[in-house]
Amino acid sequence: MEGSLAAAIKLGKMWYIKLQELDLMKKEKIKSESEAEDGKIQPVFLVSALDRLEILAEKKPEIIPALLQKIKNLMKYVIYDYNQPKVPLKREMELLKEYIELEKADVSKCITISVKLPENVSDEKISPFIILPLVENSFRQLSLIDMPQKFMKLEGKLYAGNFAMSIAWSKPVDTSTLHNGSNSSLGTINKRLSLLYPQSHKIKIVIKPDEFVVNLKIDLDGAIN
Repeated sequence: MEGSLAAAIKLGKMWYIKLQELDLMKKEKIKSESEAEDGKIQPVFLVSALDRLEILAEKKPEIIPALLQKIKNLMKYVIYDYNQPKVPLKREMELLKEYIELEKADVSKCITISVKLPENVSDEKISPFIILPLVENSFRQLSLIDMPQKFMKLEGKLYAGNFAMSIAWSKPVDTSTLHNGSNSSLGTINKRLSLLYPQSHKIKIVIKPDEFVVNLKIDLDGAIN
């Protein structure tokens, strides 16, 4: 009798814990959907960068101080600049370069990275947290592709008040779609663009035989203040 009672109590506790877990999962799902609806993007690249840092600390400890400084700069960007209506485009380009350097530090990826960004951006400003998440998503998609040698080509241009960026990365010839999760990530980015630059932006995905390409164009003067 006592054994049956103890088993019943244990089963009841397990069921209560499971209900709490399900409730937490529902709340997280609602929160995630709400943030996506509002065009909010989670800075997952910081978590990835810290995980990568832990691995590199064993292989190449001499590069850790410089990488820590880059992560610190990116954390300041997330904490202080995310809620600003606009930030200097020059600052965005500097942080993008630092993020790409973090990606390059992981030599195990076997990725050839080509970057060409505008140097003279004068006093142009842009809404924060658009460019970097787009590039981070591209790196994440590339990491899911199983190829011995991979490449990424990134080019940005500034002309007549417009900022344009093209991000291309390699893919197997027999692959015709992006990996799971890409559509939701790009959808959230596009939602943010629609909120901040209504009728003044364009994002397009092009699938070629050996590469994926994401083209972005923003009229910097078209942002909602």
